Amino acid sequence: MARKKADEGTARLLEVWEPPPGAGDHIGCVATTFTFDPNFFEEHCLSRFLRLDTDPREDGAAYLINREEKLAEAKVCVLVDRSHADGSASARWDVLPVTVPNKIFHPKVSVLAWHNWIRVVVASANLTEPGYRRNQEVVAVLDFHDGGDLSVDLLTETLTFLERVSELAPGSATAPGPKARLLTLLRSLAEAARSWRIQPLKSRESPQVVPVFVGPMEVYRDSALDRLGRLIRDRGGPAHSACVLSPFFGESSDEIYPATTELLGALTDRGSRYVEFLVPVEPLPDGQTRLRAPRSLVRPGRKSAEFSVYPVSEDVDKEARLLHAKSVWLWNDRWHVYMIGSSNFTASGLGLAGGAPNVEANLAYVFPEDTKMVRLMEQTLPPLGDEIKNLDAVLWEPVSEGDGEGQSGQPVLPAGFEEALFEPEGERGTLTLHLGRALPSRWILTYRDDAEEVYSGEQWRQAKNPTIVALPWARPGIPTALNVRWWVGPDQPQTAQWPVNVTDPSRLPPPDDLRNLSLETLIEILGSRLPLHEAVARTKQRRAVVGPDGTDVPTDIDPLKRVQTETFLLQRTRRVAKAIEHLVENLNRPVVHEDALLWRLRGPVGPLALARALAEAARSPGEACFLLAEVTLALRRVDVAKIAVGVGEEWACHEVTAVKAEVEQMARQHLQGGEMPPGMAEYVSRALNEGQP
Repeated sequence: MARKKADEGTARLLEVWEPPPGAGDHIGCVATTFTFDPNFFEEHCLSRFLRLDTDPREDGAAYLINREEKLAEAKVCVLVDRSHADGSASARWDVLPVTVPNKIFHPKVSVLAWHNWIRVVVASANLTEPGYRRNQEVVAVLDFHDGGDLSVDLLTETLTFLERVSELAPGSATAPGPKARLLTLLRSLAEAARSWRIQPLKSRESPQVVPVFVGPMEVYRDSALDRLGRLIRDRGGPAHSACVLSPFFGESSDEIYPATTELLGALTDRGSRYVEFLVPVEPLPDGQTRLRAPRSLVRPGRKSAEFSVYPVSEDVDKEARLLHAKSVWLWNDRWHVYMIGSSNFTASGLGLAGGAPNVEANLAYVFPEDTKMVRLMEQTLPPLGDEIKNLDAVLWEPVSEGDGEGQSGQPVLPAGFEEALFEPEGERGTLTLHLGRALPSRWILTYRDDAEEVYSGEQWRQAKNPTIVALPWARPGIPTALNVRWWVGPDQPQTAQWPVNVTDPSRLPPPDDLRNLSLETLIEILGSRLPLHEAVARTKQRRAVVGPDGTDVPTDIDPLKRVQTETFLLQRTRRVAKAIEHLVENLNRPVVHEDALLWRLRGPVGPLALARALAEAARSPGEACFLLAEVTLALRRVDVAKIAVGVGEEWACHEVTAVKAEVEQMARQHLQGGEMPPGMAEYVSRALNEGQP
């Protein structure tokens, strides 16, 4: 096969998280990974997906407001192998630990959903900084939208795969919590995509794309290599050649490497067979060359073959870039099948019969020989050195999949620590622990770096080993993970993180800078049309520099300011009316999940917050009644049928009606609590009774 130059076929992996033109507002994302860096994910992947324009290190409170507002209208869930599930960086998104019996949860697939676009990313890279910025990786991007050319069946298969692997995570699929949120999102995306009109390309230049998932579920139990062999046979004949790229391999004491035997079985039974292996190489100080692969890799089994080995250097442009890409390529004289994704060239990674498989996610591309796709796909391979002619002159020292992928020596949280949930209740809440029977004899839970115990095995035994433990939470902050320390022997302590997810994110308290906003601040924020974090920052800056009246003319030299005309009802009404108009525009935007509508209605800059601020700042009962009546009338202009895109119209109508009723109740209390001009009282009464039965 042709070899690409070192600068071909490379791109910034983080760019795939940025929304394409016309994608619309974000809905949510689901991602899977083996190793995980929650801070990197939030600050670099999630920030691009959500279009955050602030930086946590430079913008401080503005970043928290920006993040809070965007996440309040998105559902985000990351499924992580149990050995690396360290909790999220924010209580607004979820981390689900996944346990695969006897093996690892290893797929790297992300589904990024906006209103008009769903992107599926299948990669070899974990959600870590090395994976996205330093390693040699491979990634496939599939874009689905109305009028697109990719079959929605491909998207549906991916969403179904994510739904199936979620069964390996703890938690209820129906009770409030992260798993129920995940399943609701996956099913809503599948439902939305069914209405899209697809215009498939019929050009020979367009490859067929086939998902190749591996896992313990029966539907995925055929080996990946067997499926690749069938794909190319279905095109008119078996493959006679193959190319394998893998950074890690299984340990094999046999003379024959099992995955090589399976690969040869997928090739033709007649004629010659040819296999290339692209293997990471390391030059040693004594001049020898070390290949990170087993010698049995190139020993034929029942079928013979011609083998070639090409070294992949991890020194690229004088930078250490570890090989982490994985691919398998089969071809004959007319057709190619090229699989990329998470599967290493191991029995577990490929799902070979007779063993316990990992959970893996790959994509196979099927395309003809006489198209430009051959050259384009070749560019996804790493730069190679010259073929190693004397295979006995190199040192064969494989790095096993467990060691190479960061599994070896990593303490795994015992299975008895099933699920930790936090129920927000104002500034505090309740921490609920779901505990199984497979617990260590001695263990303690702490929070952050505190030495103070949250709970312990001794307390659990004294309580007669309950399966559910509810603990009042009085510590500052919302917990996203607990530290678990347990002992496997008298002097053998081990530690791991236990992710904590929130039952109902809509009940989380807002950031400090968004709590108890004054009426003047709310009016400025709602009337500015600026993003929330910018409006808050600008308002705070103005208040700090020129005082609460928002002018740069000192009061003692401006006689007009001594009059304080903003306290007059007409002046205030004009400003409130502008804020209400912008509020109604925001409320009439489509919502695709319940938390988004609850944030808009009951959040720190919603109609309920505005109504409370109006009632508190009013100079008289008449002013309060009049302005609250205006908010009530505005809520009647919310078009529930228009906004209920991803939520039930009946539910949305109930929530809007409930908020409207609360505002009306405030107005009626003021109407009955003081005197006001008869004309104003009549107007308010008529406004409140309008539409009443």
